[in-house]
Amino acid sequence: MAHRAMHDPLTGLANRTLLHEVLQEVLDQPDPDKRVGAMAVDLDGFKALNDRFGHATGDSALAHVAGVLRAATGGHGTVARIGGDEFVIVVQDADCSKTMYSIASAIHDGLKRPMPVKRHQLTLHASIGIALADEETVAGGASTLLSAADAAMYRAKQTGKSRTEVFDSSMHTASDTSTAIMAELADGIERGEPGAPLSADSRASRPGRSWATRPWCGGSTRRAACSCRGRSCRT
Repeated sequence: MAHRAMHDPLTGLANRTLLHEVLQEVLDQPDPDKRVGAMAVDLDGFKALNDRFGHATGDSALAHVAGVLRAATGGHGTVARIGGDEFVIVVQDADCSKTMYSIASAIHDGLKRPMPVKRHQLTLHASIGIALADEETVAGGASTLLSAADAAMYRAKQTGKSRTEVFDSSMHTASDTSTAIMAELADGIERGEPGAPLSADSRASRPGRSWATRPWCGGSTRRAACSCRGRSCRT
């Protein structure tokens, strides 16, 4: 029962609850900024695969990807499925940066091997974001490091997909977005415009919502009844 509560039923990977526990635990250990990192992995074109071949094939693809991630990680970290086609890998290693690059390369290589589906050979692709723990993310905790990895993954999506990007200060995280939104709303209220919409620049800089506030619906790819429509789900 305890194992079921901490693992994704489709892939057997850690779920979001276990992921946060593991990541916070390694961040609380000595010198995490030298040996801890997070990787956000998001499949490219997964919705199209689901629409064309059906949810059963989508589930098979997710299980296939889970196997690729386990093999690529090779015991150097914890692999989690946090919703839909989104995965996270927490890495703890003496040479964390080099290890994460190696894992990312192994993921891209592993996904190149076709998956047989209904007389077809499907090749999957993923965008990967890497974030190394530093003073700011250690102070902010697990959610801050995950948001940084998420922002790097969105940059990979925006710059061509099927690639890896490393987080840097030019990327907007969810916490940056929240601060900007609150500041803009405050300015609007001062101008007597409490319902003032976000500017185009503010909207354009938003890679995604906070990990803590994204909706989730759990389980497999069957999400027709979920208001989030699956794309932003987190489990």
